[in-house]
Amino acid sequence: MTLTTRRFLYITFILSFLIITPLVILYANGYTFSMSKKGIVKTGMLVLNTKPESANIYLNGVPEETFLGSYFGKKIKVTTPSKIKNIVPGEYLVRLEIENYWPWEKKLTVHPGGSTFAEDIILFKKDTPQILTADTKDTFQAPNNEFSLAYDGKSVSLVNLENGKSTIITEVSATPSITWSPNSTKFILNNTIYDTYNQEKRLELDQLDIKLENVKWNFSQEDIIYYKEKNIIYSLNIANKTRKQLLEQQIAGDYFIKDKYIFSLSRVNNDSSLRVIDLGSSQIYKTIKLPNTFNYEFINTENSLVNLFDKDKGILYLIDPFTDYLPIREIINNIKTAKWVGPGKLLYANDFEVWLYDLGQNKKTILNRLSEKISDVVWHPSNNYIIYSTENSINTLELDERDKFRTIELVDGKNINNLNLNKNGGVLYFQGNTGLQTGLFRLEI
Repeated sequence: MTLTTRRFLYITFILSFLIITPLVILYANGYTFSMSKKGIVKTGMLVLNTKPESANIYLNGVPEETFLGSYFGKKIKVTTPSKIKNIVPGEYLVRLEIENYWPWEKKLTVHPGGSTFAEDIILFKKDTPQILTADTKDTFQAPNNEFSLAYDGKSVSLVNLENGKSTIITEVSATPSITWSPNSTKFILNNTIYDTYNQEKRLELDQLDIKLENVKWNFSQEDIIYYKEKNIIYSLNIANKTRKQLLEQQIAGDYFIKDKYIFSLSRVNNDSSLRVIDLGSSQIYKTIKLPNTFNYEFINTENSLVNLFDKDKGILYLIDPFTDYLPIREIINNIKTAKWVGPGKLLYANDFEVWLYDLGQNKKTILNRLSEKISDVVWHPSNNYIIYSTENSINTLELDERDKFRTIELVDGKNINNLNLNKNGGVLYFQGNTGLQTGLFRLEI
């Protein structure tokens, strides 16, 4: 090797070192050269996670591939969960795909030196609804989301929402009256109390000469129920079959019992009020004046606030009965259905809109506005989706506000209503018509 050659190689190595080393240091510290910005920029990171996992990732239509795979000429796709680093800042159309699942797509912005997260993504399954019971007219879901009672016009069946198994409980001649216990271990069907896990274990109240009217369960003791007879409230101990009168005064309207208080409605000389009665002393603890109406109903009684619904006007009153200052916390107008998501968020809908009310922030957010009438809405346990139905379809709505609220149509049918999810949100039950079948359906999502 000549001296000139040695000097050339020596200088080449030095120049390469001087050029490459700063670039490597910049890259290691999160910088790269951007052709669009014509300079060195601080990169960002995109963090993606889906359920189910192993979704292929596309950025602006280009599949993400591993660096080593590209280096060795092999196409090895990047799948979720994934942290994609050293991304040039800007807006990207992110698309996630798994075969036989609905794809997810959204525009996300990557910021310099920051991380953009999309981790609560559910890829919903493309599936065909399976009929469980034909000609179902109504369903009554248990509070624990593990069971539902289905009425088909002739009989009532207990449906296990985990495995879809249906068992006929009894024959009936008319629409039944059904009330579930708070922890779903028992239910009252007409005038009979059943054990959910052993339907042969039952208590026929006709044998005790008791006719239940406006029955309520005790929140903490499932062997205790309350009911009205000629506007007098009684308690019944299911275990020893004894009953006692709770109050001397009559309760004409709706009521419920919680934490040693009776919450009841009163109407005197066309004046409506909410009365809070101490169960121990039978004395009125507080009276709260209400707008005058004839058709109030207590709903969502498990919530810490009294939820009083004006059925005629579609108005929901949220009341704190134990405060002396402004007991009516909020008035929500134009409501058709309302369900609490935990203690602090209320999901509600009218005929054409879906809303979310945040109690802590006292904030109402409209989630969707439709041209079709909404028949039902449920909250998905992922806390990032709701599922709503119109008469002709079932749809998901993602609550991530970035780019837009994203919707997917899961089912196309007719007369769809009564949506029920199982406990983990993986199976959806609904009533309606799909294809040539009518009844209660099960759909894996």
